[in-house]
Amino acid sequence: IVSGVISNLVLYGLDVKLDSPDAIHAGQTTVSLLTLVNTKKHFPSFSVTLRGTLDGRDKDGPGLIFEDQDFPYLQPREQTTVRVENEFRQRGVYPYRGFEVRTKFPFGFVIRGRNVGEAGTITVYPRIRELKGLLHQFPYLMGDESRNRKGLGAGLYNIRDYQPGDDARFVHWKSSAKLSRLMMKEFVEEQEDSPQLVLSTFLEEPDEYGLNQFEKALSCITSLAYMYLESGRTFSFYAGDFESKGIGRGTRLKPLLDYLALVQPSDEVSLDRAKVVDGAVLFAAGGVPTLPGALCIDYLKL
Repeated sequence: IVSGVISNLVLYGLDVKLDSPDAIHAGQTTVSLLTLVNTKKHFPSFSVTLRGTLDGRDKDGPGLIFEDQDFPYLQPREQTTVRVENEFRQRGVYPYRGFEVRTKFPFGFVIRGRNVGEAGTITVYPRIRELKGLLHQFPYLMGDESRNRKGLGAGLYNIRDYQPGDDARFVHWKSSAKLSRLMMKEFVEEQEDSPQLVLSTFLEEPDEYGLNQFEKALSCITSLAYMYLESGRTFSFYAGDFESKGIGRGTRLKPLLDYLALVQPSDEVSLDRAKVVDGAVLFAAGGVPTLPGALCIDYLKL
């Protein structure tokens, strides 16, 4: 009776907080902060073990949040935080049921436990990959930053005769001296393009190789999205059942990442050609008809 009363008193008033990174990618080692709080006003807690696993995952499977954490002593109103390293090997959404606190205190005869904390989910995004080889193979992924027509860019477009009203700053002095008349410089029009990434989820043969290549395509799209954001460029994404426009630095990236964390191959082509712009980059499995004006990357050959 004494053991049961004291064990229940130790476990009473305990709460758990889990603080995970905003963006977790498959294959990365992430650090989460796990905080155990003793909300009791007068009674401490002794010899507490905290555990929490994901639904549908056994102890040896991928996606275990953390190993058991031991807290020898918590004073009243005290909280203790530990760093928990974890690696998710696959993208997806991992639900967890909450946590369980256990104790053997005071005599170690029996282990008593109770559930604490709220259930939730952890979203794991596709892997981040090195893009050097991909950009070397498909240089158009970098996009075009200038158009070959007259404008106010840095590239020289043409040299012409002076016309009244021309700015003297743009006189081409070397040509003027050679031809004995004023010659003016015209420049290439610079335009910051807005790339469109398109994904065809159609996979005719969803075997192990095809599924692995599908994951590689999602990894490439995720990595390109970060590359565009780091360079300050705005881009858009389209995949038939999902569309996002005007994705820029610090804005609207999470919906795209959430989609890429969950998307699965489909058995039919669902792209609307009217939503694919000229020059779009299409990631598609071999055998999918290319879209007019789109640059196709067969991800089965990546």
